Amino acid sequence: MFYSVDITKLQSIFGSNDNALLQAVLDGKADDLDDNDGFFEGYDLAIDSRTAMRNIFAGNVPTHDTSVAAMYGYVLKILCEHIGEFAGGDIYSTQILPMDSKLMSNGPPIPIPNDLGDFPEIGFLTAEGVVAERAAALNALSPDAPGFFDNMREYTHHELDEEELTEEIEAYQEVLGELVDQGKGTVAFRH
Repeated sequence: MFYSVDITKLQSIFGSNDNALLQAVLDGKADDLDDNDGFFEGYDLAIDSRTAMRNIFAGNVPTHDTSVAAMYGYVLKILCEHIGEFAGGDIYSTQILPMDSKLMSNGPPIPIPNDLGDFPEIGFLTAEGVVAERAAALNALSPDAPGFFDNMREYTHHELDEEELTEEIEAYQEVLGELVDQGKGTVAFRH
């Protein structure tokens, strides 16, 4: 899932203590925060969604506590939904694409715990990064190139057929194009 977000604005929220915006998020996304807490029910976490959101705004996040990484990841997604908009483009993984994608290697756009072995996988690109990523994707991901699909299978170690690979490539190129048109950055979540 890709969200069109002003990355500078998102990063400025971390530690801002902007109580008016915090309250707007808590009120406006109350159902999503409740749903998130319901999802984590039974996980015996020492934190709930609202506390995690408050901690983000306070800049008081236990960045090395991977036991709460998923909670913070999904709370970040809720924040992105509030300050940005869904940009679509649900793809399997940028990691299967034969290019040096910066999206997921950048990790989260704010300092939250990030467990690389668990969901959600989080990555971001600034508006400038989206332009560069799109150019790289258009250059590297050409299904018309001789041997492209054999190279993809070898590169990814996945047994996706040509139609599935083409759909992944086109979906990624499409969402990057939409983001370029909007002039925004993106935060992406894979779960």
